[in-house]
Amino acid sequence: MATCMRTKWVRRVYQLEKKFGFFQAPLTAENQRGRTKEIRQRIKEAEEEKWKQAQVNKSSLLLYRQHKDTIAPVPLYDNGLGSVLLFEARAGALRTLVRKQAYHGELVSVVCRACGGADETIAHIVTECLQLSPSSSNTDLAAALGFVDTGDVVDYAAVRRSKTRLEQWRKITLRGLREGCQSVPARYKGNDLITIIIIIIITAAGGTSRSVESGRVPAKEVLSQECCTCAECVEVEQILNAKQEELSDYYGVGVVKVVSKPMVEEHYGITSRPAILFFRQSVPALFEGHHDPDSIMEWIGQSLDPAVKALDDESFEHLTQAATGATTGNWLVVFHTDKCVKPDAATGVLEGLSSRVKGTTNVAKVDIDRSPGLAERFAIKECPTVFFFRLGKMYKYNLKKLEIKSLRNFVDGLYKNMKAHPVPVPQTPL
Repeated sequence: MATCMRTKWVRRVYQLEKKFGFFQAPLTAENQRGRTKEIRQRIKEAEEEKWKQAQVNKSSLLLYRQHKDTIAPVPLYDNGLGSVLLFEARAGALRTLVRKQAYHGELVSVVCRACGGADETIAHIVTECLQLSPSSSNTDLAAALGFVDTGDVVDYAAVRRSKTRLEQWRKITLRGLREGCQSVPARYKGNDLITIIIIIIITAAGGTSRSVESGRVPAKEVLSQECCTCAECVEVEQILNAKQEELSDYYGVGVVKVVSKPMVEEHYGITSRPAILFFRQSVPALFEGHHDPDSIMEWIGQSLDPAVKALDDESFEHLTQAATGATTGNWLVVFHTDKCVKPDAATGVLEGLSSRVKGTTNVAKVDIDRSPGLAERFAIKECPTVFFFRLGKMYKYNLKKLEIKSLRNFVDGLYKNMKAHPVPVPQTPL
């Protein structure tokens, strides 16, 4: 009698059959080695077909799917700014004004910000714009982006020219944005991404940045101890100085070094140094993690927009769906007043937390002075009070101090150590 028929390999084959449906035709190979090869080939073909079908509904991928007919790596990228922009252009996602117009109806003009002579499209930037160099007018757009037909060879020289042109275009557009270019949508003007600067604040004798104290400057701040007494502080400063060009080119972020007073640290709830604050639209986010280049740059990319929701009696249930099983996901909600927590300090912690739990947990705050209904519904007696809402249950965070690491550990699993309570249903008006 045969044994071990339901081996791991056999179970996996059945799973693949259900997923791809490619065993309707019997295998033709006569031995195990041949059958294995045939199965893998069918898997590859089925995956490529699904990959192609997924592109059909993406209009931005028109050029990509016309010239990329198989799943395979392309040796075009080196992690530089030009490679990032090349990737966006190949995928039809380069942030040209023509593309932005599809999403922002208030955008008045789509004329190229480099030359002003034609609509700002990917083709114009890569092959046509006369204000960008080197010239690429004799190159087909597909070839300039590194696409090739079957049997052809990638024109790497054309790809390098495209990267250079894209980098020049990016610098021109960022400079125009910072100067308040009229073609920029209104929502991008003022204290937003385009006007963010980085401020490195060194805690030493001699005063502070008045602009930061008053909150007038959207900024990224690094607060560190006095020079040479904190090796990690020096390292963080060196990291940001080394990344200065990349931050400026890709995010429109500059690096400025100023000096801080303890009152700035107290205002933003800084308890250890070095500390990094990132201001977006004057909203601070506090960095928590390893002070290495990759971690810092990844965090900046994830923190470009404020994400913490301000909930009240009217919006709480509509957005969280807490009482009905959390169909909008998990929620960590801080119930507070401005008297028990410093507003900017709490905002910095919660915004920093939000970037770390993005995709798994929503972060919100409720001012109980302005939301008496929620204070009564959840029997809020202490300030601040933190609840984690998950699948129709709520778990109380018992620590009084708001810290990113502790809150993150809580939502990542420590909540299981707390007693689960059913979420009180919303009160209905009499």
